[in-house]
Amino acid sequence: MTLRTIILYVFQLAGAASVDVDQWCYNPSGNDCTWYKKCLVKRFPCEASGDSYAIAFGDSICNDFGKYQAEFSDLGKRWIDETRACLQKQLAPVLFKEKLTCQEIQDYAFQTHPICYNIPPPGSPSFCDLPFSDWLHISWIVKQSLFRETLQTVKQIFQILGHCAFTFLF
Repeated sequence: MTLRTIILYVFQLAGAASVDVDQWCYNPSGNDCTWYKKCLVKRFPCEASGDSYAIAFGDSICNDFGKYQAEFSDLGKRWIDETRACLQKQLAPVLFKEKLTCQEIQDYAFQTHPICYNIPPPGSPSFCDLPFSDWLHISWIVKQSLFRETLQTVKQIFQILGHCAFTFLF
């Protein structure tokens, strides 16, 4: 059992959140995209508000990466797998919150994207390590967020590419 898992269980036992999702939701493997519907949507059903990050972004884009994964380089395929896991693990702590608005969930989730894209665990590829052809594939997949959340998406693009520029220059 990892330290992260122990901490998550302590929060649960302390009553930090009403538990209405499966245990595995608090420590997702990131192996597939079902976490968004089975955990995040179940805990915070935001579909009716029109602000459902889980469905509009998380689940949708996650599934698109899976659908087009064969078109990526081997390094890009690793990046997809590890980024998917990172995004879900970064978002899992919101399940402990008693009250969050759908917009707060979306804002928090968007903040995790540059971290997961550019600062992977040791030995994992960063977005900056990928060949340009993978950058194009990623851009095509995430384009839907540009139309829905233009300001947040453009801000992230600059953060991610700025990190790469800094990495390449220094």
